[in-house]
Amino acid sequence: MIRQPLKEHAIVFPGNGGFMQSTVDRFGRVVIPKTVRDALHLTPGTALSVEQHNGAVVFKPTCEDVPASQESPLRRKSGLLVFSGQPVGDLAAAVTAQRSDRIAKVAAWQAE
Repeated sequence: MIRQPLKEHAIVFPGNGGFMQSTVDRFGRVVIPKTVRDALHLTPGTALSVEQHNGAVVFKPTCEDVPASQESPLRRKSGLLVFSGQPVGDLAAAVTAQRSDRIAKVAAWQAE
């Protein structure tokens, strides 16, 4: 049997009582149906690995859902990583030590 090439690239998602279909647009994007996103707790920004397996495209979240109490205190804000957790240890002493190291490095560089 000779298979005809698909005119569109379609991805099929198993759903309740049948299958859901999504089409790859001209930019290579795929919309994952809302019922699938909700069932897998996929939110905007969720990283997915993409694999090819037995002629199928497989999307997998790159890590398991982490309870809110264990989420990373690092957040991306305007393209920068921002720490939003509670500092541990003496923050003032750490800043003072870092500042002293930088001053010593600059002084050594200027002396050369």
